[in-house]
Amino acid sequence: MAEATEARRHMQADAKVTIGRNAAKELDQALVLIGVKLPELEGGEPVEGHAVVNLGVVPAGDAFTLAHWIRRKLMRP
Repeated sequence: MAEATEARRHMQADAKVTIGRNAAKELDQALVLIGVKLPELEGGEPVEGHAVVNLGVVPAGDAFTLAHWIRRKLMRP
């Protein structure tokens, strides 16, 4: 019984790693459309049961580009 529970937890953790990797890939593809590249972007290990994406270190120029793009999107009528 304990082995089955442990196996289920492991499968759930693996699924969350996959979700994190897929989310990182989607974000990377979307950021390319606005000229931003986060070189350390990757799916990470689950944290407190949640799939995560590590954004890593962001070049200042790309941070400015992303910030300006967000502001322009929010200011559109």
